[in-house]
Order: sequence, then C-alpha cells, then structure tokens
Amino acid sequence: PITLHLQGHRVNLHDHYGWSPLHEAANINSPAIMELLIARGAKVNDIGMRQCREKRWTPLHDAADSGSWAAIRVLVKAKADIHAKSRKVG
Repeated sequence: PITLHLQGHRVNLHDHYGWSPLHEAANINSPAIMELLIARGAKVNDIGMRQCREKRWTPLHDAADSGSWAAIRVLVKAKADIHAKSRKVG
C-alpha cells in the first residue's frame, strides 16, 4: 500500500466486495498501514460499497469482528464513530 500510494493510487478505493484498504488493514490487524492510510486521507467511518454497505460495516466493525485490538485503538484515536450500527444481512 505504501508504494501504491506513492505512485498516485487513491486510498479510498473499494474492491469488488466493497471493502476499502482501511477495512482490509483493520481486518488483518495492521496498525502501521492503517495509520499511513488515515494520514493520507482514508475515511475512518467508510461503510464501503456492495456487500460491505449492505452490512453498514465501518473499518471499526471489521477490526472488532477480527479481534484486532491494535487496529481498534488506531481507529478510535482517529475519531472513528464508536456508536456506528451495523445491519444484519440474510
């Protein structure tokens, strides 16, 4: 992600499931990457697109679901909405 950003890639893109790079970094508990993405303008309360948007999952939901405590701390420090509600799908 560091190299891609330096090459001009945007930090708020979504993959084919609707997840952003910040969602993915939160999911795998990668706080250093998360801090870089946030510093470059990643949206901490992004609900993504497609499947992600159906659930209304923010990166904080993803971090909590994965048990990624370091990721949770990074997001809370960056003012992630701790009251954001997800939606049950299916």
